[in-house]
Amino acid sequence: MERQGTSSDSLSSRDLALLEKANAEALKTSWLMTAPNPRVGALALKNGHVVGRGAHEFLGGMHAEESALRDAGAWPRDSSKPLGGYVDEMVVTLEPCSAESESKRRAPCVKALLAAGVQRVLVGAIDVNPQHRGRGLDALRERGVKVDISSEPLPFLVSNAAFSRSVDNLDRPWVLLKWAATLDGKVAAPIGGPKWISGEESRKEVHRIRALSDAVLVGKGTLEIDNPQLDARPSGGMCESQPLRVFLGGGASVGSSAAVFSRPGLRLWVLGAEESPSDALEAGMDSGEDCVIKVEKGHHGLDIRALLECLRKDFSVKRLLVEGGPTTHGTFLSEGLVDAVLLYRAPKVFGGGLAACQMDELSAVELDASSVERRILGEDSREAFQVRTIN
Repeated sequence: MERQGTSSDSLSSRDLALLEKANAEALKTSWLMTAPNPRVGALALKNGHVVGRGAHEFLGGMHAEESALRDAGAWPRDSSKPLGGYVDEMVVTLEPCSAESESKRRAPCVKALLAAGVQRVLVGAIDVNPQHRGRGLDALRERGVKVDISSEPLPFLVSNAAFSRSVDNLDRPWVLLKWAATLDGKVAAPIGGPKWISGEESRKEVHRIRALSDAVLVGKGTLEIDNPQLDARPSGGMCESQPLRVFLGGGASVGSSAAVFSRPGLRLWVLGAEESPSDALEAGMDSGEDCVIKVEKGHHGLDIRALLECLRKDFSVKRLLVEGGPTTHGTFLSEGLVDAVLLYRAPKVFGGGLAACQMDELSAVELDASSVERRILGEDSREAFQVRTIN
């Protein structure tokens, strides 16, 4: 592991204890809710005493530094920036962000720390993203802030495998594969069987997961059989900002009565090079709510990697939720383009029906058991795993 600095080599026992406490705040959070952002914890101090604690709890939410400043009373709800005089020291597990762009959901933390009058920042690890690495710390130093860095970053990075994996794949979104299944692994009942597999509590969480995502994708089979609206309705209400809805196939045959046309918001249709949009889709294209991109064939159907690169570059998609169906799941897994798997398991047995992944040749997928996050949602169990390797 690369050493991060010289002033940090002799951190006091007090500093080490503070970093450990800040990391405890980070570990209270869920990578499922923050990825591809990191899990970060922070402590705000005044005259050597901890006056505020914070963490980055979900994608698009407050960063750890902002959360700690608000907890310390330094950032009133009706203010666009923190006030000076409340906090003079900040302990944070990962380098404060400094980048500014239209795609960012929060203001740079470096600006907030400077506005709050912070005089010293103690950091557990430098940002591993080469686009941002060290820039936040340099910006603080240039304004006279004392910066100390731990020489042992591993404890603060080991819990951020999802973040590190996203940094290793900056040319595409972080991809989360989701399905609901019975105890015998079926994601759809035989003809005439029940519509829903998971219960109401699980479906509520799925809407929250959708709301955290930049885009949601389904394949042709799910579009035709389930006829989904594919929007995000956490807590029963529509989100102000909806994820981009992406349809992998189906655009050549979709009709005007499809449920996806009943909700406003941009829809992206992925067609093969030889396909033409249906009449209903052409009408949507004329209105500006539907967009079509054409993709060449890949190893398993359409070229998924080319699609993902397009989503990242042209649509600023950093987090993609893939909801099915089985053929689409299998394609993403076979191509090695899945970063995490989210499984809702219902206490049901169908016997017949479809399995979660259907491909003629499916490469072995190894999930990281140490990363698992489990919840009980009503009668369902939910497990989220990060993908370790795809051979």
